[in-house]
Amino acid sequence: MIRVLVFYQEVRKLVVKESKLFNQELEQFVSSIRAGREREIARAITLLEDQDPLSSKIMQLLYQNYSKGYLIGITGPAGSGKSSLLNLLVKEYLKKTEEKIAVIAVDPTAQQSGGAFLGDRIRMKELYANKQIFIRSMASRESLGGVNAAVYDTAVILAAAGYQKVIIETVGVGQTEIDIVSLTDTTIVVTVPETGDEIQIYKSQLIEIGDIFILNKSDLPQAAKMELLLKSLFALEKSDSLFQKRSAALEWEKPLLKTSALNNQGIAAVVEAINEHFNYLQKNNILAENKNKQLKKHLLNLLLSRVTQKFSKKFKEEAKLEDYLAKILVGEAAPFQLIEEFVDNNLTN
Repeated sequence: MIRVLVFYQEVRKLVVKESKLFNQELEQFVSSIRAGREREIARAITLLEDQDPLSSKIMQLLYQNYSKGYLIGITGPAGSGKSSLLNLLVKEYLKKTEEKIAVIAVDPTAQQSGGAFLGDRIRMKELYANKQIFIRSMASRESLGGVNAAVYDTAVILAAAGYQKVIIETVGVGQTEIDIVSLTDTTIVVTVPETGDEIQIYKSQLIEIGDIFILNKSDLPQAAKMELLLKSLFALEKSDSLFQKRSAALEWEKPLLKTSALNNQGIAAVVEAINEHFNYLQKNNILAENKNKQLKKHLLNLLLSRVTQKFSKKFKEEAKLEDYLAKILVGEAAPFQLIEEFVDNNLTN
């Protein structure tokens, strides 16, 4: 399949600039979101991504009756088949439920334009006509905190629109992606036999945050070795948990499921595992705890995003970059010293 590159800027040229809310009053626009109108939902998310001042007013109204859907995160290394699995997973859900399901796909960002590779929207194109499904791709933009904040508020918009399940898929397993899935209730980690011992590189955080593990492409000959490695890591984590005296009653037994997206195998077992984890969370009142934890993390992400933007803007406007570079090159100062000085001066002003 030819990978098609679509940039958000080109899409936004098609939007009528004179009417950001489609000629509606703000309250009417928010009511349309709550009624599940896809046009208004999509517009609200775009305003949120663009950090348009209108988005803060929209979110203020939505947070007045704040509800949170069940958030499911899917992460794993590039090439592990996350998008194909997600497509099959949504189709499996459609066989068994009438719930509305939303998908947020955090895609790679083009460095110059800031647009995203919308691979998931291409793979899931056959689902667009289904009114139970809403699919949205978001550019990662390589930002610190910004994409995390946008993802969470997008989930709030979708929950307000009546989507009971919101599935968030990340582009890979970097720190940004791990931060994103840490905002979810259930985290699915997808790996494949080809990753081999590379899982050692990122095992600590993934093993810790993962609730359900999937060994995709399990029909490949190297699958047995990867299965053994993952089970060994689970055993190590469990022994650490016992050593730290965590409550055994609240311990979730993390399943390792084998799938083949190519052959459409093992998908029903994944849906069953997600439902079991949801029931576990509900039974132990963890969903309510998660809401508080997620909101705290969301506030920190917003703070990080806003502070980073304002400091970066001020740094560039004052032409500090060239001055600092000159001082470093002639040996007058070290980078950390100059940045520390800049931050201290601006925090006190």
